[in-house]
Amino acid sequence: MKAFEKIELCKNELAEKYTKIIHTEFPKRTGDYSKCKRDMLLIIDSYIDVLRYKDETRRENYFNTTDLISHRFFGSNYKQLKGDVSVEINIHQRLYTDLDGIIVDHTEDRAILKQCAVQLMDKFSNGVETYEENYIVNLLKDRYQCRAFSKRPVELEKVRILLDALEQTPAKQCIQPIRVDVLGPKALRDKEFIYTDTVCTLKPSQMNPQVFSPLTFVFSNRTDFNEITEEEKKGVPELNWENPCHDKGRFMAIGMSVAILTLTAKSLGLEVGFVAAIGPGRYTKEVLNQKNMTDFVLGIGYPREDFDYPRTRLEPDKDKNQYQGAIIKYSDRKQSSFSDWIHLRGF
Repeated sequence: MKAFEKIELCKNELAEKYTKIIHTEFPKRTGDYSKCKRDMLLIIDSYIDVLRYKDETRRENYFNTTDLISHRFFGSNYKQLKGDVSVEINIHQRLYTDLDGIIVDHTEDRAILKQCAVQLMDKFSNGVETYEENYIVNLLKDRYQCRAFSKRPVELEKVRILLDALEQTPAKQCIQPIRVDVLGPKALRDKEFIYTDTVCTLKPSQMNPQVFSPLTFVFSNRTDFNEITEEEKKGVPELNWENPCHDKGRFMAIGMSVAILTLTAKSLGLEVGFVAAIGPGRYTKEVLNQKNMTDFVLGIGYPREDFDYPRTRLEPDKDKNQYQGAIIKYSDRKQSSFSDWIHLRGF
């Protein structure tokens, strides 16, 4: 029996063993037992892959031990190796000892396994290699959900850039399935109408004042087939707004448009606040003459400079004591844990 096959036979027992160790000895490291075991299985699979493909050149490209195993060890910690990795070091040292004992009769594989463990311990101890900062990633790291905008108008040149960026949003057959109404500083009545429709479902006493931002982008369903030119109809004869499949394309278009606007706004020194709690859709029906309710609203503008907590619900330039709900500090913002919703397969 090959070395990696021996490890495969007992990998579930090993994953269970180390999951219990982590939860017993290091309870603050992870709270979800099933995810912890999943991560341990990924780590053990990494060692198995390294031994399985030891004689193949593609291992150097697809199964690089240092990157693969450390990436799979509590995925989020791979991005934080400059922090406290004492738990990772402890677990890997013990896991290596167990794996080495399982393949004790395989001299060559033990040497490979030892080299892997040494490289990995070095990476854990000394941190990951520095990588070139990425402009887009830095913009995303700096963004937050702004709910307290200033009345300071957005410069016309920046408005043009935002609209140019929005126009570049990819779409199937280059035909956008969404309608976007851009409300400027003078569209106050429209914004007030939307504001009354933005009652938070979980907390009805709270509203969404970010609709009062200098620029408010209202995303809704594009239902009027007559808006499409005859040339476009010839290119996409099967296009039908009533088809249920249209919803998927519409939501994809909204997502891409919002992402593009968010990045563009941040690059211009502006902040973004979004609103998804919109209903019953009176604005869409009564003002825009659309059948369905508004899908999404994105507010863009400058945050209030007289208020330190721009994530708190606060209307533009009103008294600072006029806020809804608890004050949300900018420094308290949370980021999703990498392993909570991003699942790696085939790495």
